[in-house]
Amino acid sequence: MTKKLPGVKAICPQKVNFAQVKRWINFCTKNHSPEKCRLPSIPELPGFYLIDCWTRSLVTPPQDCQYITLSYVWGQKTVNSSLEGSLPSVIQGSISVTMALGYRYLWVDRYCIDQTSEHKHLQIAQIDRIYSQSVLTIIAAAGHDSDYGLPGVSLRHRHQQEKLKLADFTLIRVPPPTAYTLGNSPWLTRGWTYQEGFLAQRRLIFTDDEVSFVCNQMYCSELNNQPADSIPHASVEPFLLKNFPDHFNLGFGAEEVGYYVRNFTSKNLSYPSDSLTACLGILGFFERWPHCAYHLFGVLLRYGGQSRDINLGLGWYHDDPALRRPGLPSWS
Repeated sequence: MTKKLPGVKAICPQKVNFAQVKRWINFCTKNHSPEKCRLPSIPELPGFYLIDCWTRSLVTPPQDCQYITLSYVWGQKTVNSSLEGSLPSVIQGSISVTMALGYRYLWVDRYCIDQTSEHKHLQIAQIDRIYSQSVLTIIAAAGHDSDYGLPGVSLRHRHQQEKLKLADFTLIRVPPPTAYTLGNSPWLTRGWTYQEGFLAQRRLIFTDDEVSFVCNQMYCSELNNQPADSIPHASVEPFLLKNFPDHFNLGFGAEEVGYYVRNFTSKNLSYPSDSLTACLGILGFFERWPHCAYHLFGVLLRYGGQSRDINLGLGWYHDDPALRRPGLPSWS
């Protein structure tokens, strides 16, 4: 007879338990307040397209449809920006995940933002609406590029848990916490992906060990088979504070915005010229909160503030020596 610890189970290396993931999403949708986990809606943006996972084509979103977003590390390999032909493993996997969870539409920046369109910069500037209004964001935290894929979805398996049988007991190796794995992932070192994780309301995180779900009120993992309604609210806080912003417990003044901007500037960018563009979503998120902060070309200001706020916005300095990014004003 094999005895199991309550609340802990073995993880299937070959396949994600999508029935369990559906239960997490449904619980969040039905039980969490919109103030914490906001209900998704379609952003009204010119030139906004989604991937129809049924037809593998770009479409204009149907009214009131729900869609999933993807956050991943592009890598150095040149990838075709067309949906025709073979797709990188992480895109193929995300299409499979979208349909396995009962959804049809997926948003991926490389395919859904037309790089030649006049609307390109408008969509990048409002990337906060695209991510925050999606029903779920897939975070590909395993691997260094788009060819690594999503472990447990296609041919790439998760790490096998070691087992040791002792009399009537079977001991199973417990993988590192997702917070630790994510903290050592290339995904968390990139500027664009830091912004995407910040903006997402519900996150499905794929690592080489398991899949975890993080919304703004709950943290669940495949390893833990507790029902969602029995997971204490406090379980999400250490995870969020370590890896994602605590959206709803700050004063949202210029000082708080500056905290996340400082975190962003520690991340890596393939192109230094992206330093402001890749932060516009975070800045846009705060601009949409009442009595919060806004920016003028990177200078943080508070709504209703005094003239001294301009001095504060321009008067920041580096604690350590830093390099000037070519082509951008010093305050950015």
